[in-house]
Amino acid sequence: MLHSRMLWLFRIVARAVALAMLVGYAHAYSDDLPSVASHTAVSNTSANPSHEPVFDTDILPLLTKHGCNSGACHGAAVGRGNFALSLFGSDPDRDYRSIVHEYQGRRIMVADPESSLLLTKPTGGVAHGGNELFDTDSNSAQLLRRWIARGAPRGDAARLQSMTVQQDAFSHPASNTDPTANHSIRMTVTATFADGTSRDVTEQTLFTLDPSSEIQWSPTDAVATLTRPGRHVVIARYMDRVVPVVLLRPFNEAGAVAPTPSTSHWIDVAIDQQIEQLGIKPAPAANSLEWFRRVSLDLTGRLPTLEQLSEFQNDPEENQRERWVSRFVSSEAFVDYWTYRIARMLGLRAIASEPEATNAFARWIRDAVATDRPFPEMVRDLLRSEGDSHQIGPTNFARLVNDPRSHAELVANVFMGTRMQCANCHNHPFDRWTQDDYHGLAAVLAGVERGRIVRHTNRGQVTNLRTREPALPRIPGVRYIESNGVTRIEQFSDWLTDAENPLLARVMANRLWRAMMGRGLVEPSDDFRETNPPSHPELLDRLAHEYRDSGYRLRPLLTQIALSNAYARSSQSEDPRIDSSFFSAAIRKPMPPEVLLDAVHDVLGVEIQDAKSGKPIRAVQWIDPSEPNPTLDILGRCSRGFSCGDPVPSQGLSMHLHWMNGDVVNGPLLSGKTFFDPWIMSDAPARRIVETAYLRILSREPTRDELTRWENAMPAATPKFRNARQAWVQDWIWGMLSTSEFQSNH
Repeated sequence: MLHSRMLWLFRIVARAVALAMLVGYAHAYSDDLPSVASHTAVSNTSANPSHEPVFDTDILPLLTKHGCNSGACHGAAVGRGNFALSLFGSDPDRDYRSIVHEYQGRRIMVADPESSLLLTKPTGGVAHGGNELFDTDSNSAQLLRRWIARGAPRGDAARLQSMTVQQDAFSHPASNTDPTANHSIRMTVTATFADGTSRDVTEQTLFTLDPSSEIQWSPTDAVATLTRPGRHVVIARYMDRVVPVVLLRPFNEAGAVAPTPSTSHWIDVAIDQQIEQLGIKPAPAANSLEWFRRVSLDLTGRLPTLEQLSEFQNDPEENQRERWVSRFVSSEAFVDYWTYRIARMLGLRAIASEPEATNAFARWIRDAVATDRPFPEMVRDLLRSEGDSHQIGPTNFARLVNDPRSHAELVANVFMGTRMQCANCHNHPFDRWTQDDYHGLAAVLAGVERGRIVRHTNRGQVTNLRTREPALPRIPGVRYIESNGVTRIEQFSDWLTDAENPLLARVMANRLWRAMMGRGLVEPSDDFRETNPPSHPELLDRLAHEYRDSGYRLRPLLTQIALSNAYARSSQSEDPRIDSSFFSAAIRKPMPPEVLLDAVHDVLGVEIQDAKSGKPIRAVQWIDPSEPNPTLDILGRCSRGFSCGDPVPSQGLSMHLHWMNGDVVNGPLLSGKTFFDPWIMSDAPARRIVETAYLRILSREPTRDELTRWENAMPAATPKFRNARQAWVQDWIWGMLSTSEFQSNH
């Protein structure tokens, strides 16, 4: 009797203390995934009494699943309500101290688990800014009670060895009435630990859904129902591991549609396999002139000339495309265009108001493209080179930035395809990069002296914002750099360019694929992370393998892509629902501003004059995006260096007004030097002007209706109507240049 009264009194005091703690205690915020927050799978730890819960493998994942340690809640940099957790449980030691020992141990009450704030807040027993996250009788609540009652043990540190997600077709109860229920998939997550043990951790796994994916999520049994056809991605997170789960629902409910007959080219095998799984009917092959225009723009950045079009049409069909691709990649136009593209990728821009440095960098890039220099050699030069930046081009890569952190972000973006800047202030919420990785890479680059004479030393330091101590030089995600007589940058660059390290090859192969196909297998191409899986993982692996085996050179892989059937498809898709990531049809690509300006002048036959030298120049040869050029700025040129990505023409009001009334088009069009001006003066037949204009501008012949319409509309070819005829032709050609057929690569 006395014992029960004492216990009753203790509970009253405990609850009073808990309520008193609420004064001045800021509310937490829940993760904005309510369907995930209430997840209670059938197979779970709470229902398995033989497994005694411990902090690292049970409680911490549970907090992650319910959003308690998300960036919007206690995982924020400063926490919430005097209660801070590491983002997504990235620092278990800190989190255990915060929950069990800080605040005088009041967040858990071993003698009375029911009164623990860790339990009463998420179950709604006391006010909670994150609202009620789970029921008092839920498996999550039971798990917390059991752990607290056991004394809130930390347990032995369990290292997660692997995590697998199994997909099983699920017979939905509503399958007889709901057609979408036939596309339900149950997920089961199994964790394997370093000690060899494995168990079902579905209950402790956070499943994150893209809001645009249109997946109906059933938290009670971890079932995803796909409500629309296509490719869907669900991200499963347990402890420090993230696994993307790709789900496919066919577009053709009656069954898969076999793709059109394809070659045995390994690119087509990979693309066609997914197309068949999705029941998609791929677009037919583009006609020969469409393909020719496309490949000329993609490999040289130029429209094909009249002479090239004629020669191509008269070329024997056998190995015709192989010969022309080889011819394009061997041309000076290829060197000009890919110098421009590589310069954009590296972020070349004006360097410290020293044109000698900028020009030296540009020359080095051009020489590398011209000789098809292996990319790892280029990377090592860009990272390691020292000396006079006015003479040694690659030293200027270090001068594109002003400090080690910016240098680390540039290196990660360009060579690792990673946006690492989030890890400056906290561990990356959607990737594996930690603050130690970010500041460790900055420490690798801290000894770079970025004056005209570039030097590498081991003297520089940066502060790790997590520890407030000097950061230890580190290869991100791999290891700390040893002091063994080899410089930090040499150790990092050796790792990055090692043939056994697939990262560099994957990132560059993806960029080359994107340049040719209009989007990357990983998109955006600088966002390689576990939560952004490639659309075709095996194909990306093969592209990287081919790129490495060809010596990391541009031309061989670009040639392989150009000669695939996937590249040669028409851009006319029969189904507008089809996502571009399936590559079932060619993607229409807007011409970059420089390419568009070159195309306008090429089709009109009017050269671009370089203001500095007074000599003819291609717009793509203006590779410094910060060099003043009002025309390119109007067309949407980016001047910010590597942060631009692939530039596309501006579609704003200013661009349209200049296109209509300014000198971008009207300057060369009204110059009196266009290809058609002599024909107007000589009263050339309308048919000749129309046919030639179509070939020059659209790289095709006019249809019969088009030819008849324009022949009839054009003023007569007589001296009396020459002025009217010239004005009509100018307006007509301006209209042709304004069409999406001209301004896009399709």
